[in-house]
Formats: sequence, C-alpha cells, structure tokens
Amino acid sequence: MPGQHITDEQRRKFMKHLTEEKLSVETAAAKSGVSRRMGFRIKNERAELQVASRHGRKKGGDEEKTGQTCEIRYREQLEGSDLEN
Repeated sequence: MPGQHITDEQRRKFMKHLTEEKLSVETAAAKSGVSRRMGFRIKNERAELQVASRHGRKKGGDEEKTGQTCEIRYREQLEGSDLEN
C-alpha cells in the first residue's frame, strides 16, 4: 500500500481514543496521527477479528490444541480396540 506505515503506538493510541474515550473515528485518527481512512481500516480490522473469534477461528495457537485433541481421540480408539480383543 502506498504511503507511510503506521506504528504500533499509533494503532494503540487510536484504539484507546476510540474505545476508552468514546471519540469518533475521525477524531481518534487525528489525535493518534493517522489518516481518517486508516482509522476506518483499523476499526474494520478489529471488527473482523472479533467476528472470527466468535466463530471459533483465531489466528495462531490452535494447531497445538487441535493436535492434542486428535491425539486424545486416537488414544481412546486404541483403548477401545484393546478392550474388544
């Protein structure tokens, strides 16, 4: 994307102004030093992450949990087959 990148500090300030101080996107963007358009992008990005987490999809960290669940199911199947023999 053309233009300057924003820093983590600018993103944190924007979200603080938006959530804690209940400012509009335009005002929060101006106070944190980002453009109005970037403010809307940050807000939409956060909304998408919240929707994804409600549907059970999260970024990273799920591989280990899924692997453990599969391993437990596999062990249960093995124990069940030992009981039948």
